Amino acid sequence: GITIESVDMRNALMYLSFDGISFSLDFSEELTKEAARYYEKAKRAREKIVGVQVSMGVTRTRLEAAGREASRILEQVRPLSRRREKAWYEKFHWFHSSEGLLVVAGRDATSNELLVRRHMERDDVVFHAEVHGAPFAIVKAQGKAVGENTIREAAQLAACYSKAWAREWGSADVYWVRPEQLSKNPPAGEYLARGMFMVYGSKNYVRGIDLRVAIGVLDIKGETIVIGGPPSAIESRTKTFVTIAPGENPSGRLAKQVLSQLLKSAPKSMRKSIAGIRLEEIQRFIPSGRGDISR
Repeated sequence: GITIESVDMRNALMYLSFDGISFSLDFSEELTKEAARYYEKAKRAREKIVGVQVSMGVTRTRLEAAGREASRILEQVRPLSRRREKAWYEKFHWFHSSEGLLVVAGRDATSNELLVRRHMERDDVVFHAEVHGAPFAIVKAQGKAVGENTIREAAQLAACYSKAWAREWGSADVYWVRPEQLSKNPPAGEYLARGMFMVYGSKNYVRGIDLRVAIGVLDIKGETIVIGGPPSAIESRTKTFVTIAPGENPSGRLAKQVLSQLLKSAPKSMRKSIAGIRLEEIQRFIPSGRGDISR
């Protein structure tokens, strides 16, 4: 039933409750007017409820349609192919020689130290440019004979990633030794910083090495990757490459120029994937962070 909760004589209001619903009644007005007022409130509330129900129905219909469309699209999309897992040597400077041998060089003092200590083996050949601050480059012989082409290409890698490139030399001298000739033990009173090693015994020199790096693209299991190294080695693996030399062009601008040249020379079937190459993948192969396209 109806319960009287309180009465406000000053404002002529009576506060009532009915089935848990509280409301007020103005007893200064005629009862029919009060009844009409509540009827209008109820009518407006009913109209709002109907509007909300209609909106919910429309939204539900749209969501169901969107869900069906999303399912249709997902069914049509091919599963993404798994990206190629990178090899251990890709954290260094690297290339495969025209004779098929892997050649690896340090990027900085830390990677130089890591390369010699962890990855150098007895049958390998070690190269170093006759320039202060040059990295060690290692030919991974794997029991195979190291031919003259590989020797010159490894020497070229060692020269290009030395300070000779930043100084814009046209060429540099490089020597090679055997792993047992490298030591971390300096003469008494001397100190070897990280990435530096003593070289004992006779050195085999390769003189007048041209400072040139080729940057190209190669398809490996359906994935286009950037490769870089001596021009003769890169040319033996791909016909789509650009050769760079020491110069003043910063690596960001030079990488854009290289990418543009690669797109022009690439077969049509590769252009879409080449266009998606990130510039930093090209910049990794630009020595000392600058250079020019070789004319």
